[in-house]
Amino acid sequence: MDLASIYYEQYQDEKAIVYFEKAYNLSKKHGSIQMKQNAALNMAVVEENRKRVDVALGYRKEYESWNDSLDDQNKIYEVAQIEKRLAVANKQQQVDLLESENKLKQAKVTIYLIAAILLGVILIFGIYFYRQNVLRSRVILHQKQELDLLNATKDQLFSIVSHDLRSSVHALSASNNKLKDSVEKQEYGSLETQLEENSVIATNTYNMLDNLLNWALLQTEGGYFKPEEHRLSMLIDQVAYNFKGVLNQKEMTFENTVPRSVKVFVDAESLKIVLRNFMDNSIKFSNPGSKITASLEKEDERSICFNWEDNGKGMSEETRIKLLSDSPQLTKKDHEKEIGSGLGMNLCKSMLAKNDGKLDIWSRKEEGTRMIVTLKKVGDGKN
Repeated sequence: MDLASIYYEQYQDEKAIVYFEKAYNLSKKHGSIQMKQNAALNMAVVEENRKRVDVALGYRKEYESWNDSLDDQNKIYEVAQIEKRLAVANKQQQVDLLESENKLKQAKVTIYLIAAILLGVILIFGIYFYRQNVLRSRVILHQKQELDLLNATKDQLFSIVSHDLRSSVHALSASNNKLKDSVEKQEYGSLETQLEENSVIATNTYNMLDNLLNWALLQTEGGYFKPEEHRLSMLIDQVAYNFKGVLNQKEMTFENTVPRSVKVFVDAESLKIVLRNFMDNSIKFSNPGSKITASLEKEDERSICFNWEDNGKGMSEETRIKLLSDSPQLTKKDHEKEIGSGLGMNLCKSMLAKNDGKLDIWSRKEEGTRMIVTLKKVGDGKN
């Protein structure tokens, strides 16, 4: 569709029509209703411009039928939103009930205090009950704060699983269906491309699940964390070795110029998670045959700064600022065709913060990206 639109804007109608027709035929095999609707609408416009009114009317009817399907989906979504609002209202009623109970208990404490003025013994009991009520209120407030945090974490997890993970599984299913059709039709020429596509989708889905698990553990303060002194160059080499096959497949090279004498005080596994996300993004958003580099930026007695750089697609300034913001909300990637939730960069920031590290990003569109990481060289009490 994008190619057809480009030709159409350049008044190369014959080329544009060919691509509009190809897009329409491909949409028949695609699961997205929005894609089918857009393809049918494009064909209707093309046929109207060709003065083929009857054919254009057929495409218009098809467009309306897909539009009705989208309306049905929107209605389902609206029902879900109503259910959500009802659940929130129910929770608010429970909170109001607790507040009413607290007010009632405070009224009882007031009565005890008034009675205590008349009876010294009742004064002692009144103070006791008052202190108990304050303690109970603090416990309730703390439990409410923990519940809010858990609910926010749950909502983000559900959002990722219901949208991004479902999208990647659907993409894998659609790709497998194409692969099956090619085998049945004995179209072996396209098998290699489709297998590569399956491999990329599966790898991206695995990385998303890995990030999701580590992020969930981090939110619940789970997992093992033990900072120690490590050679930064060795940690980078270990991560790069695991990506050797993917780098070779994409004909890319990786160069680690960090001196072996440089040591950092970190938890090795959490830093590897950060480096794996750097490597995965560099490979994903770089062109075949390009180069990825890890290099030392500067070093002093207490800290080191190193760069992770690629010359890939880069990102907009708006996206760069969002990735570096302190907002706990997950961000979408700049490149919509890539599977992901933006969870990886949030995870990197959290892991680096836990290691007393810092992250900065330099990037420009089509000029690549440089991740700038600052880490501690030694721990407390170490020379």
